[in-house]
Amino acid sequence: MNLATLEDILDVLKHRQAHCRELLDLSRRQNRVIDASDYSNLLGILGQKQRILGRLDELKRRYPELGEKWTALRDQGRPQVRSQCEGIISETEAILAELVQTEKVGADQLIRRRDTTRQQLESIAQGYQVNDTYLDNVAPFSHRFLDTNR
Repeated sequence: MNLATLEDILDVLKHRQAHCRELLDLSRRQNRVIDASDYSNLLGILGQKQRILGRLDELKRRYPELGEKWTALRDQGRPQVRSQCEGIISETEAILAELVQTEKVGADQLIRRRDTTRQQLESIAQGYQVNDTYLDNVAPFSHRFLDTNR
């Protein structure tokens, strides 16, 4: 498709908005899955998000002149179509702002979980070191003598 009219631009903007909305929905699901520690479903969601990002990249590759065409054509088309384009652009920006915030919340959740796991592993490792040290100090004596009083 050639971006020759505002209607053409409107069609591309609608596709882009739909993909952004799908990403936001998946990001919300991703955060619920992270909360539930359901990492097998997390991988599936990440795969879906990757496919949608690929579709957005494809739109960008197919229509690299979208912004320039919008600037050139926005005053030439029907006012109703221009208004629809402006509305979709505004809604898409709001979706993207929410998406960035939702992704940040998810990343923060994962960072907290990672740090908690790291602390637990360090605590376990310290416990093993204490046990090993204790066994090294006690083992030579406890295994040399038989307690005949028992």
